[in-house]
Amino acid sequence: SFDKNISRSMYNISGAMAFICFCQLILKPTLHYVKKLFLDKNQTLSDTGLMISLALMALGACITDYIGLHAVFGAFMIGSIIPRGTITTEIVSRIQPLTVGLLLPLFFTYSGLNTKIGLLNTPYLWMVCGVVFITAVLGKGVACYGAARFSGLSQREAIGIGALMNSRGLMELIIINIGLQRGIITEELFATLVIMAVITTLMASPIFDLLFAGRNPQQAENQQITTSG
Repeated sequence: SFDKNISRSMYNISGAMAFICFCQLILKPTLHYVKKLFLDKNQTLSDTGLMISLALMALGACITDYIGLHAVFGAFMIGSIIPRGTITTEIVSRIQPLTVGLLLPLFFTYSGLNTKIGLLNTPYLWMVCGVVFITAVLGKGVACYGAARFSGLSQREAIGIGALMNSRGLMELIIINIGLQRGIITEELFATLVIMAVITTLMASPIFDLLFAGRNPQQAENQQITTSG
């Protein structure tokens, strides 16, 4: 069983490395060479170019899913090698309303359906949930605040950076959903991590708005320097 797991892991790793090398060394130069196919006579993204881009992303997702990685990584890799400029800008502008308005809420709904908060039914489990939350805030939010202060940023800006970096959101949910699907984490731990991810994400916007509502951070900093001078 252990040897089988090692073999499977090596297959996943080698498949991922082969896919990355193919994308970076072969597919990326090819796309740059034929990028005119993505554009119409007005040098804007054509419908054909959009369909090619979406098809490549779907194909990349299928490949990484086949080799044992999550489909999102394949789509991400294809997105990273599409020629920059007009093509990527217009792809984002066309698919963003559908992604943000429909697909993203559906993914959060899917994660919510997998979350069984009722499993946290003992004081011990809620204590563990609290420890995980506090550790997450200290390990990312407070650490980023400290790094910002160490680099010379003001107290206000450092807290803002810590609050924004403390947000987990989508990527955290993707990772823990993978862990749940593969049996790496239990349903209790999944619920704990979802609570941590959601609360730290919800914290970010109110804290940042409280610090910078109606103010430009750079202007505020310059004003502070001028006043103190």
